[in-house]
Amino acid sequence: MKLARPVENESGIALYGAGMELTPAIIERLKAMGTEAVFIEGAIEYRFPKKADYLAVVETAFSKTGGKAINANLRKIMKAHVEAIYGSR
Repeated sequence: MKLARPVENESGIALYGAGMELTPAIIERLKAMGTEAVFIEGAIEYRFPKKADYLAVVETAFSKTGGKAINANLRKIMKAHVEAIYGSR
């Protein structure tokens, strides 16, 4: 597993460069630093093969929230997120 983008500290200094192999030791250091996510080289593996399947899960989840305004806003954000991830897939 290799980094697709560099990992930087709070000051913008690259700690690990793009293309670096992620060893178990580096992964542990990243966790210890509080790194929540990194970009990995390779194809994207979608949890849901089809965008429509993911959107159905979002709709089902938000259908149980009672129609509060904040939930409607979160639903809208989630749908936009799914659209951004899947694009025209």
